[in-house]
Amino acid sequence: MNFFIGLLPAFFWGFTPVLVNKLGGKPINQQLGTSFGCALLAVALMIFGVYKPEYTTALIIGCVISGLAWSVGQLCQYTSYVILGTSKAFALSISIEMVLNAIVGVAVFHEWTTFPQIALGLFAIALVILGGNLTSFSSDKSNESKATFKKGFLTLLLGACGFCIWNYSLRVVDAEGFAPLLPQSIGMVAGSLILSGFVGKGVKKFEKSTFKQMLPGIIYAAANASLVISNERNGVAIGYTMAQLCLVIETLLGIYVLKEKKTNAELKHSIGGAAFITAGCILVGLVALV
Repeated sequence: MNFFIGLLPAFFWGFTPVLVNKLGGKPINQQLGTSFGCALLAVALMIFGVYKPEYTTALIIGCVISGLAWSVGQLCQYTSYVILGTSKAFALSISIEMVLNAIVGVAVFHEWTTFPQIALGLFAIALVILGGNLTSFSSDKSNESKATFKKGFLTLLLGACGFCIWNYSLRVVDAEGFAPLLPQSIGMVAGSLILSGFVGKGVKKFEKSTFKQMLPGIIYAAANASLVISNERNGVAIGYTMAQLCLVIETLLGIYVLKEKKTNAELKHSIGGAAFITAGCILVGLVALV
């Protein structure tokens, strides 16, 4: 049972990008819908007594900031899906986030202190970078293709900064378990509404596609919730490690469900890149055990 629970975050996170693509809408519609869905599940879980956290001012502020930062990161990720394609953007997003989180974790929070931890961590980052390079491979060597990739990469880099703040804001205020869900979702919705005033000019923000995207939002929030349960039952290192299999799931779904156009060379590089990124992420999760 614990093994099955450990796989739930990977399945939910791996399935979400594909579902977002299938449901359609512009990136800002997807962003708004996702944030609404996350908030809906957070409220529902509290109403049904799944969690009854005791909030402090610091905890609320930290979680709201986390949600605001998430809104930037997630909108950038959805925008990159349009620029680069869902599978490539998702894989690159994970690789950039992993490297950035590792840098912040080591430089600011001193997460790796022993030689074995540093050695394994650097090896893991090298695998992630290698995987990112393989994933970014394109058979089209034109200047237009290079410009498109640069635009997508910079968008993902900005998004990774948002996700990094999203992650470490919770650590600064020692937010654990289900406690962050409600105040974080408030920040998610607030940030998404603020961003909707600056992006997607001419796009109807509250049309049908926006509310369809609440379903991926609920699934995304379910992934976060199931990761909390998995960490409690399996331990953080194992729970986090199993969650990284989301990239494998998304890559396979992207190929067979979304049927994104790829040459044979691009397909081989995408699969190889996903494998290296997943291996690197898993090793990062195991650093704590060294």
